[in-house]
Amino acid sequence: DAIKLLPIYSPEYVFGTRQVGLLQQIEGEKNRDLSSLKDAENTFLKALSVISGKMQPDVFADLNLRVGNVRQNIAIQSGNGQDFANAIKSYKDALGTFTPQKNLEKWADAMNGLAKTLQIFSSYSTKTTLLSKTSSVISLILRLSRISRLLIINPIE
Repeated sequence: DAIKLLPIYSPEYVFGTRQVGLLQQIEGEKNRDLSSLKDAENTFLKALSVISGKMQPDVFADLNLRVGNVRQNIAIQSGNGQDFANAIKSYKDALGTFTPQKNLEKWADAMNGLAKTLQIFSSYSTKTTLLSKTSSVISLILRLSRISRLLIINPIE
């Protein structure tokens, strides 16, 4: 209720709303409760609706990653193709900002979420194109992880 006292455009509102969403997500995952997961999705979307991807790109991308994670859990429980499509869109939105050069861990989280979502969705679908997309994403992740390890060991100056 204290969040309601904050102006919706304030960073504290966005942060507080994000934290509430995380608590709802934890509850939903712990109890496999679809209702709590949908509450978390709506809470993250509420925070996402009051920020600009141009003004706060990292926060915008982080919230999209959170939405993707929740939507992935919803999709796994529902088996609904639209839920999978929503999760995929959220991960792609996050990857529009996260890059291996700037945000390696967050980028890897989003790539992993996208690959896992595509892989699980492909088990629900007979479309072989999803399997090839999943394979391509996983190959890209592996190649980039090797490159990032090399850069850490032998930094470019």
